[in-house]
Amino acid sequence: MMKPRSLSLLALPLLAALSGCGTGLIPPITRDFDAVTFTFPAPTVQNPVVFYSTTNQLGSLPAISSLISSVEIAGNATYTGFGNLAKIQVYIRQNLSGCTIQTDQSYVACPADESANLVQTIDLVKGQPAAFKLSGTILTKAVQNKLGYLGVQVTGGGALQGDKLLIDSGKVTVRF
Repeated sequence: MMKPRSLSLLALPLLAALSGCGTGLIPPITRDFDAVTFTFPAPTVQNPVVFYSTTNQLGSLPAISSLISSVEIAGNATYTGFGNLAKIQVYIRQNLSGCTIQTDQSYVACPADESANLVQTIDLVKGQPAAFKLSGTILTKAVQNKLGYLGVQVTGGGALQGDKLLIDSGKVTVRF
């Protein structure tokens, strides 16, 4: 007969392996996140450029992020300003190579051939919150690596320099 200690030592590697495979042994974790404001650094009208923040939004995640099997970010996006912004595409990159630093240094402009980094398209009505859900392999990999720069491309209407996009009421759900 096995000693109880031996049995628990055998179970540890099995539990560790199963928890990393998205088996549902660890329930999903949902947390609120603080509101984020994106200020458009330049006038944009259905621009073939994606503006990325130069801040790594995922750098402060805990080390456990490597065990995550999927991520979903849900919230509201509200456009305010003097333009007529109607649609944006949201992107995430793990590096900013090939991009041009903008005058204020907090944003870079990247060519619009970013389809591999596309996370979501969001339809907007000025002043009204638009619900969104961000998910996908590129987002999950960025979270696992704790390296992610969020970007926005205008694909409908236009925004003027200084117009704002508020992301709030947000929840992040991670699955292991």
